[in-house]
Amino acid sequence: MPSTVIRASKLSKQVQSGSSPLMILDDVSFDVDAGATVAIVGPSGSGKTTLLGLLAGLDRPSSGEVSFGDTALDQLSEDGLAALRQRWLGFVFQSFQLLPALTALENVMLPLELAGSLDAAPTATRLRPPARRWRGSGSAIASVVIRASCRAVSSSGSRSRAPSRESPEY
Repeated sequence: MPSTVIRASKLSKQVQSGSSPLMILDDVSFDVDAGATVAIVGPSGSGKTTLLGLLAGLDRPSSGEVSFGDTALDQLSEDGLAALRQRWLGFVFQSFQLLPALTALENVMLPLELAGSLDAAPTATRLRPPARRWRGSGSAIASVVIRASCRAVSSSGSRSRAPSRESPEY
């Protein structure tokens, strides 16, 4: 895989709001290199979750292109996008969509195990972010974490916390 793992090129996302168009993202371009940690920070409604959805191929841009490695996401079918996400991306939504009977770590391990990983526990443990809390004046925090062996994309509101049976940080 090339050193640039995610490329956003002239991304725009516009939706209809009543009778008028609403521009959510306008001409956003950047590269994320392998091993980089990127924080996307902004006030509520600024387009952070929309951007992450476009980067993960969960939504299509109104214009522009997202590439993951050498693959342009707009060239993939829904099945192709699902296969790419299964192999290379994990997405934690603002509402988490986690299984409440499992710890946060077990929730990370589950898709790895379903994909046939024989080392789900060590891999999930390596993905654990540093124990720290983001502080802000009510703004949401979204982060994209890219690692050489496994990639995770997460979006979480500053007030949201992952459930855990064992500890506050995991």
